Amino acid sequence: MRMNTPVPAHAAPRASAAPRLLVCLGPEERSSFFLPEQWARLEALFPDLLVQTAPPTPEALEVLLRSVEPTILLGSWRLPALPAQRVRIPSLRYFCYLAGSVRRKVPRRLLEEGLLVSNWGSSISRTVAECALLLLLMTLREASHWAVEMHTRHGFKTAGNNHARSLFGRRVGIHGIGAVAKHLVRLLVPFGCEVRAWSEGAPEALFAQCGVQRAPSLEALFATCDAVVEAEALRPENEGCISEAHLRLLGDGVFINIARGELVEEQALLRVAREGRLRVGLDVYHDEPLPPHDPLRGLPNVTLLPHIGGPTPDRRCDSTAFALENLSRFLQGHPPEALLTPETFDRMT
Repeated sequence: MRMNTPVPAHAAPRASAAPRLLVCLGPEERSSFFLPEQWARLEALFPDLLVQTAPPTPEALEVLLRSVEPTILLGSWRLPALPAQRVRIPSLRYFCYLAGSVRRKVPRRLLEEGLLVSNWGSSISRTVAECALLLLLMTLREASHWAVEMHTRHGFKTAGNNHARSLFGRRVGIHGIGAVAKHLVRLLVPFGCEVRAWSEGAPEALFAQCGVQRAPSLEALFATCDAVVEAEALRPENEGCISEAHLRLLGDGVFINIARGELVEEQALLRVAREGRLRVGLDVYHDEPLPPHDPLRGLPNVTLLPHIGGPTPDRRCDSTAFALENLSRFLQGHPPEALLTPETFDRMT
């Protein structure tokens, strides 16, 4: 049974024992995440596919889930939060989330009660790493500064104003040791960079898997690198962990943030950036969208992107491909990959 209109609240309980999938995506989300051939595969996997625009409220979602009785729910950003207790959604066994953090979608208690939950895992990590590389190159070459100068002020380089630098042979530090760091290390290989990383409490095996040297401390990472890329997950205990002292250890180096703005002391970053020595590349901010008159705007040594680190709209299909594989695994009786646990939930941004 395929439904593209709202599912009525009095929908009859399903008679089949086969897993039933409820897709809660609006037309824009569906066209953004699904290629036509991917949607065709989804229909092939689930002949009784149910399709519904995401309800506007958690209460409406609970009514929908109780009336339709799906085994699996597939959703994305516009989906409201799930009910806090599995007893209120007894049929649901697996929540396949197409986007990233589920902290605002899934109460932790549901994980403790056995609900299977997966997100896009590491399927989008390469696009985030790509953005980090872009910011490194833009910041070193002062690309955003020259774009403004040449487009609006008729500027051009002179002997005294060309301060471009190369990425080749640089010492690059990565704060964070997840999938993004792993992909970034690979992207840096052609540049012959010496790469090291640090992450609080991360096991030594992760650094070995990424092929990077482990820095002794966060301070040592900043003190011994020409550029540091912020790629750590935001958690309550590390909010504001990048202080003015850390930034000053970089001297006239480069600081890139593709993770979360709240990891950095905002006013400290602004103070150091205003001095002009440190080159800064940002894709994330404390306040998003970045306010029109934010003091970071207009600083020639600061490269700004509007939180487009990943996935780019044309690569959201990577997340869908990962989700389709997980749905297929579930149908075959195998656990989906990148399942979240209460512990990984606690470490999520």
